[in-house]
Amino acid sequence: MKNSYLLWLIISISFFILFGCSSLRHSLYQSNALDLGWFDQTFYLISQGIEPIVSFSDNHILGDHAAIILYPLSLFYVVYPDLHWLLIIQSFALSITILPLWKLAKQADLSDNSSLIVVLIYLLYPLTFNVNLFDFHTEIIALPAIVWSILAAKLNFRLQFMFSIILILSCKAVLSLTVTGIGFWLFFNERKREYGIFALFTGIVWFILATQFIIPQFNNG
Repeated sequence: MKNSYLLWLIISISFFILFGCSSLRHSLYQSNALDLGWFDQTFYLISQGIEPIVSFSDNHILGDHAAIILYPLSLFYVVYPDLHWLLIIQSFALSITILPLWKLAKQADLSDNSSLIVVLIYLLYPLTFNVNLFDFHTEIIALPAIVWSILAAKLNFRLQFMFSIILILSCKAVLSLTVTGIGFWLFFNERKREYGIFALFTGIVWFILATQFIIPQFNNG
C-alpha cells in the first residue's frame, strides 16, 4: 500500500512538472506552429465536424501520418477548445508510463528500491523532459501503450495486449514498424508465439494499409 501511494505521488509530481513547463514555454511564446499549432487546429476542426485540412497544408490530416487517435482525442475540444488539452495529454502519457514501467520492473523480480531507480532513470532521462517540451506529437501517446504491451504479454493478459497494440498503431503509421519489432521479439525471444503473431500480423497489415491506401487517399496520391 505504501509503495502504491509513493508511485502515484511520483506520477502526479511528474505530470504537474511536465505540464507546468510546457505551459510556461507556450505562455512565453516559445511554442511553434509545427506541431502545436498544427494539431491545435486539427483538434478544433474535427471537434466542429469540419474536414481536418489545416491551413498549413492542402491535405487531410490522415494523409500526414494516418493518426486515427486524433479523432477520439478531439472530444476534449468538444468540451472546451483550448490547446492546453494537447499539453495535458502529452504530459499525462509520459507520466503514466511510470505505472507499467514499475510493474514491469517488479515482474522481473526487482526489489522496490531497484524498481524505483528504474522509474527515476526514466524520469531523469533528458529525452523524457525534452520531448514533452517540444510542442505535441501523437507518438508520445503510444509510449505507455508500448510498455504496457510488453507487460501484458509477459503476464498473459491477452485483451490488454491486443488493446495496447491497437492503441500504438492508431498513434502514427510508422509505429507499425515498432509493433512488428515487438512481434519478432515476442515470437523468437520470449517464445510468446500467440502474442508475437498478433503483433506481427497487425503491424504488417497496418503498415500496408496506411502507406498504400490511407495516406495516398488523403494526400492526393
